[in-house]
Amino acid sequence: VFSTTTMGEVRGGIPYNDLAYFVVGATLYEINSSGTSLARGTLSTSTGRVSMAHNGVRTSGNQQIFIADGANGYIYDNSTSILTAISDTDFVSSKTVTFIDGYFVFNEDSNNGRFWISVLYDGTSILESDFANAEGSPDKIQSLISDNRELYLFGTESLEVWYNSGDLDNTFQRYQGGFKQHGCAAPYSPARFDNTIIWLSQNERGDGQVVMMGQGY
Repeated sequence: VFSTTTMGEVRGGIPYNDLAYFVVGATLYEINSSGTSLARGTLSTSTGRVSMAHNGVRTSGNQQIFIADGANGYIYDNSTSILTAISDTDFVSSKTVTFIDGYFVFNEDSNNGRFWISVLYDGTSILESDFANAEGSPDKIQSLISDNRELYLFGTESLEVWYNSGDLDNTFQRYQGGFKQHGCAAPYSPARFDNTIIWLSQNERGDGQVVMMGQGY
């Protein structure tokens, strides 16, 4: 056994700065290359999958891991080794989070099809106007993932591909042709694979297919 933390459900994990971070039960653990684990903070939930993203290996401030547990959001500050709940009143509950072009991006766990972006490199700060809607189909956003500087937004029955347009008011916009009638049956199934993405699909005609995005969408 390489490392033992405690008994409990392993809910998610991420590598960051030559360390591994796991949420086990309600506790965030940091594990180094020798297998030594340190408890770094506590979540308010203790079961169910979590989604995790970090903002890169940086020497300046805001070295962060963002954790979404479906009810709350948390930021682990690597420079202070402190885990705190996101207290910004504009934060909304989310199941999945990713990082792209300096922004944490997370979907709103509701039926309105919204996703939100944080302030640059800072998951603790969200502006009330920094959201957009995946409107190609009126379905709920199930999940999201970033790959090759593209943002994939998975609805229950559709998929949209967005990109960073550089527009200050509408930072992310949908690619022309970046809409597909393949949604997501399992929020935590999308994964990077073979220089593209793969996931468990569903749409209005059925579900249960494992599909992979090809070239040209």
